[in-house]
Amino acid sequence: MYKILGFAQDGMAVVEHTETFEIKKVTPPLFSDGEIVSTSSKHFSQKKITRLLSPVYTENRGWVYVENYINEKGEGGGYGSSFEESLFKKIDDLETRLLAKKVELNIEIKQLNGDLRVINNELSKVEYALQQ
Repeated sequence: MYKILGFAQDGMAVVEHTETFEIKKVTPPLFSDGEIVSTSSKHFSQKKITRLLSPVYTENRGWVYVENYINEKGEGGGYGSSFEESLFKKIDDLETRLLAKKVELNIEIKQLNGDLRVINNELSKVEYALQQ
């Protein structure tokens, strides 16, 4: 498997093999890491929204995505993986885009609250050490 290093000026994705460290250019993934999309009519379970994570490139399958099954509140219901980009589509209607933005912001808030807890815990340890 190849991981994304970045993108070239010609728009191609620059990827590096995780074991051999071979670097090459490939067509970029259709969806980005963390992007909220809807499922197409080809998907086994049509949903208004789903979240795609960690696109990696493979020689045999092309781009492979981890699909995070989420509901309209952004709460998870498990994970799967898919290499068929045609199973997903960019969100085109305004109401669903707003819903996706709300879910993205709620996910970001949860992550920031987790970071804040870690920082407060570290601060407490430093303050305790200073009292000694």
